[in-house]
Amino acid sequence: MVVDDPDTAAGHAGPIVTAIAAGILAVDDLVPLGAVLSGDRIGRKAEDDIVFYNSVGLGIQDAAVAWAAVNGTAR
Repeated sequence: MVVDDPDTAAGHAGPIVTAIAAGILAVDDLVPLGAVLSGDRIGRKAEDDIVFYNSVGLGIQDAAVAWAAVNGTAR
């Protein structure tokens, strides 16, 4: 799951907080958007994987993910 910032999302993004509390998701499952855009991490492993991006309010990263999605460079 791609998020602005894993620590912030784990503490403030409602669906993520709930999933972590329920044991459905671990903090280690959260992938920072910056790492995906820089190529350090991947957002998906196969073409049919779905990337879920949950923004917690870091505007510059929102703009970056929008640019990547529009230009077809999101991975």
